[in-house]
Amino acid sequence: TMRYKQSGWQPYNYDWLLTKFGLKALSSFADIIGFKPELMLDPGANHANPAYAEDARMLGLKLFLYPFDRYTDMSSTYRPEQLAEQCLYTIGFDGIITSKSDRLIPYLEERERNEAEGTTHPKNRIEQMLEEYKKEGDTPVKTEDKHGQPISFL
Repeated sequence: TMRYKQSGWQPYNYDWLLTKFGLKALSSFADIIGFKPELMLDPGANHANPAYAEDARMLGLKLFLYPFDRYTDMSSTYRPEQLAEQCLYTIGFDGIITSKSDRLIPYLEERERNEAEGTTHPKNRIEQMLEEYKKEGDTPVKTEDKHGQPISFL
């Protein structure tokens, strides 16, 4: 989109969409927001803007990454399956849009099957620590987060 100014045609600046005002405006007519992965993920595939995602969810918006393929092609560190795992299950995006579905769908279906059978992927460090504490008989401290959801501290 271009805008005409006195100096000529200028590209329109969409930065306002990344503000709370922009989110509120989007939530009045949209159900899903699709982001370029570079806007929401840092080079290590970690969530670059968790506060924005939390605000979007509080307004009832779903978050998708698009085009996911370009990000997987740029990443020499991660396979597409690993990036999908990180984005969907670790970070918690609601979906990804990809042309590599031939690789991702079987992987995600197997993951869901494993979860249903109770055999999940290798445990992350926190899950391992919790199991160790349970074996030793220690009891974690239980409390609630700001949304009233139960959380535990060791």
